[in-house]
Amino acid sequence: MALAVALAGCGDDEEEEKPATCETNCERIAAANCAATAPDDVTTCKQSCATNSQTVAAACRDEVAAVFACFGTQYNYACNASGSVYVTNPEACAAPALACVNCGAGPSCLGL
Repeated sequence: MALAVALAGCGDDEEEEKPATCETNCERIAAANCAATAPDDVTTCKQSCATNSQTVAAACRDEVAAVFACFGTQYNYACNASGSVYVTNPEACAAPALACVNCGAGPSCLGL
């Protein structure tokens, strides 16, 4: 019986979900696979994340993290008729985005 319990957790193929960050948001946007998305958009997006993370005041880091946590669980991306990516439910993260902007983190709060 003890062996069965010990083996119950073995072979679990479920991938551990990565925490939502600016970078994982870039990957999710690219995963929408929209026609107007340039091949280097993910790289450019991630470079913007790195730049913004260096400029965010320490006092606002929790607010920025909350925004990306919301993006990771609440935002859905799709392609519009012109092939550009858009958020299907932009209001879903309005509250954490507003708290982040009010903190003074600016574009970092919007995933820019």
